[in-house]
Amino acid sequence: MFKNYYQSPLGQITLLSDEKNLLGIWFADQSYYGAGYNLEEVSPNLTQPIEKACQWLDDYFAGKNPNPSQVPLAPQATEFRQKVYQLLRQVPYGQTTTYKELSDHLQENQPVKKNLARAVGNAVGHNPILLLIPCHRVLGSDGSLTGYAAGLDRKKALLALEKGNSNDAASDDQWQAIKNNDKTQDHLFWYGVKTTGIFCRPSCPSSLPKQENVVIFSSPQEALSAGFRPCKRCRPTEQFVSNQVWVEEINHVLNSHYREKLTLERLADLVHGSPSYLRHVYKALTGKTPQQKLTAIRLKAAESSLSGSNQSVIQIAQLTGWGCPSYFIQVFKRHYGMTPVQYRKKHSLDNQTNKKGT
Repeated sequence: MFKNYYQSPLGQITLLSDEKNLLGIWFADQSYYGAGYNLEEVSPNLTQPIEKACQWLDDYFAGKNPNPSQVPLAPQATEFRQKVYQLLRQVPYGQTTTYKELSDHLQENQPVKKNLARAVGNAVGHNPILLLIPCHRVLGSDGSLTGYAAGLDRKKALLALEKGNSNDAASDDQWQAIKNNDKTQDHLFWYGVKTTGIFCRPSCPSSLPKQENVVIFSSPQEALSAGFRPCKRCRPTEQFVSNQVWVEEINHVLNSHYREKLTLERLADLVHGSPSYLRHVYKALTGKTPQQKLTAIRLKAAESSLSGSNQSVIQIAQLTGWGCPSYFIQVFKRHYGMTPVQYRKKHSLDNQTNKKGT
């Protein structure tokens, strides 16, 4: 078996495969990470299944709705869980199902149906191949998000991403209302911005998003259920948006846009606030400035690329948002006590030592 890493907008992902099939996809901090595999003993390598999965992830996070069948999967699970995973793969992009619906599907040819929702929930929670087996599309019977092994914030973000790339685009009249900050259209519809995960009233005075990034909702609850978060400026739920919720929005944007040139002014524009107030609130609640958080995200992404890919230091600097390779090397050395090349060499030696000791 072999492993590799992928730096997604929602955090680092570990991929596991053999020569023919993908065996696992996990976020680094999720529950049931590794699904029983001893990942520490697995050597890093870019196998064909992992390469296909990384290409699929690139397209998915770019909002392209790629075909999951292009990646060969072999989840290791019981016969019952295999049936659940087959059903999950049939849930269309941008749509959802419930635990009860999955339970009913599993027993559709049986005259007496049992309540298998708990067993289905266990199978969903232990899904070893996130995203490609889309367990994030399972909701409670009442439409609630319920649990997700990788965390509810990620589940919200994934549903928002898919909702934002469905066919709920703004009509010409709705787009004109958004452009003109038309207060007469408030309470008739709400709009979300899929690049930030924030939703607003039509009259919101924040910067106009690109039309292709706008998705329309018929109610605030629909936007919340799709994983979008309320704008702090226009308060689309008619409730005050706490600073803690705003910081969560800021972190989401930082993780989604760290590859870009992201100034404090640009960040404030994306999260609908002023630069000075944003910096003040963020530091007061987290103890760090937004720029320090952005640097930490970029360093983590670079670390993953150095240990899990063959990309050059220049390529990694460009792909992780640093722009200038010399500045990247300077910051990396100050943080890790060694250059990126030295870090990669040390990581390679550590792997070889661990492999010899097993």
